[in-house]
Amino acid sequence: DNLAALFEEEGGGAQSSEFRRRTAGPGEAMATGDGGVGEIEISDGLLQTFQEGRVFGPPDFGGQAPDQKEQTKEQPKVTSLDYHNSEPLLVSITDADAGIRLYNIDKGLHERTYYSGKHGVSSARFTHHLMAILYASTREDSTKKASENHAIRYHSLHDNAYIRYFQGHTEKVLGIEMSKVSDAFFSCSLDRTVKRWDLRAEAEQGSLDLKSGETKLDCLKPRVALDRDENVIAVGTEGGSIYLYSAQKMDGGPFHTIHSESIGLLRPPISCLKMSNKGDLVAVSIQGKILVYRIDVNTVKNVKENKATQRSLYTFETGIATDNVEFDFTSDDKYLLSGCGIGSVAVWSLDDGREVGKLKGGGVDIPSCLKWSPRHALFATGSSKLSLWLPGNDPVKAEPIAE
Repeated sequence: DNLAALFEEEGGGAQSSEFRRRTAGPGEAMATGDGGVGEIEISDGLLQTFQEGRVFGPPDFGGQAPDQKEQTKEQPKVTSLDYHNSEPLLVSITDADAGIRLYNIDKGLHERTYYSGKHGVSSARFTHHLMAILYASTREDSTKKASENHAIRYHSLHDNAYIRYFQGHTEKVLGIEMSKVSDAFFSCSLDRTVKRWDLRAEAEQGSLDLKSGETKLDCLKPRVALDRDENVIAVGTEGGSIYLYSAQKMDGGPFHTIHSESIGLLRPPISCLKMSNKGDLVAVSIQGKILVYRIDVNTVKNVKENKATQRSLYTFETGIATDNVEFDFTSDDKYLLSGCGIGSVAVWSLDDGREVGKLKGGGVDIPSCLKWSPRHALFATGSSKLSLWLPGNDPVKAEPIAE
């Protein structure tokens, strides 16, 4: 298998250089083995060739402590993925074993596994540091306060130690978003609050209370997304409504609201909410559909002046009506990808809304986690396995949509 061969050599060399060349992101110069420079432009044709280049199957728990083995009777699944913003690193989270796995995507290697068996782990995010991550606690201890049980943990992977704890949420944390430009990060919780934090201080830096007062929203499971420049945060509620706030002044209320397009009394929860890299699009996944909205200054101004109800720019059908399927934008914001069936990933164009193709992988379940690399033409999916997808030589596993 030519794709698998790219990951064979751990020490770098020609094969590792070839992998870097074939996955170089748009506008990024990547050194190749012959001293040349490789660069890839993301296009319909390129995406239709993507295949699973490396697959990491169910982990081996032979090295775990006895108390951790007792907690892994069910098959662990990947529940969270994140790339480092500037280094070739990927972190995955598995639920049942509270596993944190670090991968080197330049080499296609699993480098190390950590466990948070006592506290549990979800919603992992890299910080700016090479070997430090944030994640939410998931396991409760009846002898501790609610804020301790639901603390966000700042974990150094270098020495496998906690740097800091962030206590403030009193129920399960649903999501964490790390700023790309500062030490700030945001979190949302079942306690119906959205909080702003700073890596350098344990105390919260701001809080949006969605259950009372002027900031009240009708929601039970809020979701949060942050733009790349830390100017705007988006808060999503059941049914698919989206509220845009200034990231610096959350308590000032939303400056723009996108009302739900759901029809009827049922208000299903959001499975994923994200803002594009350029910050001019926001997308929400709900009940088997992904709705993409334009939120540039002109669009927001036009909607307000005409007192209109903003409609989605595109609506993509995934056919998966669960509340745990993630989508992502490519790094150039030209495409959107999502799991769409057993082992399959759908690709849509954000230029005209076309479905570019469906990529076929192996496996017996739906890729519930999906992350596009910020620096490479590469994406990862997670379910009962973790797969690294990269461009192939021929579109043998893609199903392009006929014109």
